[in-house]
Amino acid sequence: MKIYPSLLETNIEIFWQQLKKLSPYFSYFQIDIADGKFVPNKTIQIEDVISTMQQSNKATMKKISCEFHLMVIDYLREIDKITQLRNFVKVKKVLVHLKALKTIAQLSHDPIAKKAIEQLNNLTTSNVAGAIKQFDVGLVLNPEDEIKSNWSTIKHFSTIQVMSVNPGFQGTPFLPETLNKITELRELGFKGTISLDGAINDKTLPIILKNKHLPDILFPGSYIKEKTKERLKILQRMIASSRKST
Repeated sequence: MKIYPSLLETNIEIFWQQLKKLSPYFSYFQIDIADGKFVPNKTIQIEDVISTMQQSNKATMKKISCEFHLMVIDYLREIDKITQLRNFVKVKKVLVHLKALKTIAQLSHDPIAKKAIEQLNNLTTSNVAGAIKQFDVGLVLNPEDEIKSNWSTIKHFSTIQVMSVNPGFQGTPFLPETLNKITELRELGFKGTISLDGAINDKTLPIILKNKHLPDILFPGSYIKEKTKERLKILQRMIASSRKST
């Protein structure tokens, strides 16, 4: 089980402070982008990241890889912006929400699966063609999203991120029932990567480790902002201890 930090910041200066602070311990980051419409919170925007990366130490940035978690309605527009970042940082993955796919599908009167797959594989949008082929696109499930009723869409993605909180803010309460989604995905035959995002800390990790099926990746946020080295070791020891006991 891998551990990578999730950065959800509303201020670009604080974002860079956190990135620099965490970079001695991590080389991979998840960057949260929220538009203030899909979720009530608004974070730094991709334009902010682009602008500041142009002024940053390029040698340092080339050592870092990242993925973008898009809590936005217009995900295609944001993906298009992300292509501009590839000159400064390695972008491995982009995550879009099932709820956003549903919104676009409903607005265009197209079936969810058809619209999502066509857009994200760029069968219709030439502007984003290169980007989609150069990094993976994963799907994010909110706490209220059901697996079986959305399986026709879910099965087309190689990465699924399960939100263990209501998305948009750090510090929101952990929802243990969301862990059932991991088990359900595996029992339906999903063989891709499953990540878990939301309220990951030393209190919730024991609950996660008791689940029948475990996530492949954990994305802690606020928990590792302070005492990073110490708290990372705590999580790693808990995972290692759980493996020994099974």
